Amino acid sequence: MKKWAEKWQNDISPTAMKLYNDYRLMATNCTVEFNGDYGYEVKDGDTDTHTVNLELKKCTCRLWNLGGIPCHHIIKALLHKKTEPLKEVHYWYRKEAYLLTYKHKFQPVRGSQFWKIDPAQAMEPPKMVKLVGRPKMKRNRETDEASLRNRSGSSQEKEL
Repeated sequence: MKKWAEKWQNDISPTAMKLYNDYRLMATNCTVEFNGDYGYEVKDGDTDTHTVNLELKKCTCRLWNLGGIPCHHIIKALLHKKTEPLKEVHYWYRKEAYLLTYKHKFQPVRGSQFWKIDPAQAMEPPKMVKLVGRPKMKRNRETDEASLRNRSGSSQEKEL
């Protein structure tokens, strides 16, 4: 996986880059209106309208908050502001974060027959304790269960 990450052409993972490119293509169909310091109103088609706040990094569709990749509403607002939207992709999609994941290697361990087990640290199953009294044979009924059953029975009698 580390070798695969080293072959990435961009600083962002190919999967995240594909999703970003799809969102960027969808952003071409949006229109944007500036409505304050950091707020934008982005219309996606005729009926769908979303509010974008670039300072808080929030969109009402919540795709950016949940996934870390700017949605097409955010991309359109950032392009309107003349900012590069690719810089807003979250850190965990970057090559550096991916390589840090695979920085440490697992070393092989010999089979279980070579493991030294200290008897003081061995795991034992819990001791079985027999509970006092006769085991319960009936289930506990809900408080309104009997009344519900009676009501449904009386309605069946009326139908007959």
